[in-house]
Amino acid sequence: MVLHNPKFQIESVSHSSFSVLTRYVHPLILHNPNNWNLTFSVQNPNSDYDFYYNDLKVNISYSNTILWSANVSGKFYQHTKAQTSIDSTFAALPEPYAYWIGTSIADDFASGQTTRFSVNLSGKIQVSDRKSPSRTSCQELHVSCEGLRVEFLEDIQTGVLAVDSKACGVISQDSTC
Repeated sequence: MVLHNPKFQIESVSHSSFSVLTRYVHPLILHNPNNWNLTFSVQNPNSDYDFYYNDLKVNISYSNTILWSANVSGKFYQHTKAQTSIDSTFAALPEPYAYWIGTSIADDFASGQTTRFSVNLSGKIQVSDRKSPSRTSCQELHVSCEGLRVEFLEDIQTGVLAVDSKACGVISQDSTC
């Protein structure tokens, strides 16, 4: 029996995510909501192992600077071959970063480039062998997604967060429970 890592992908970003207007000399953060959601889809590809996830935390960064950080909504259990959606809720973009991010997005837009954010999720998984329920192990989980970008709306220079590529890389390593 081979243990396979869970599969993660970004499903969606809430419509209330922040937006930037780039047409002025100084870019303007049009909308910096008090909270917005990022939804992940998590799949257990195994036939013989159940997963129990806990202590999940998500960081969103730009140029190696963490802009948003949030805990994922609760612990959850996943049977074999199950698929689960999980949400993480983020607070407003911290004010010290607003001008820097707005300027970076405007510069990318002016040069025809796309602004991309890194999404990293970490936590623990307890793995249960269905054939030997007393056999459990724990793993540290590290998920990396490069699929969050700024998308510009047609005919206007307003950028909003959007999901680009849904697939995420997953690395796990043995850990204590």
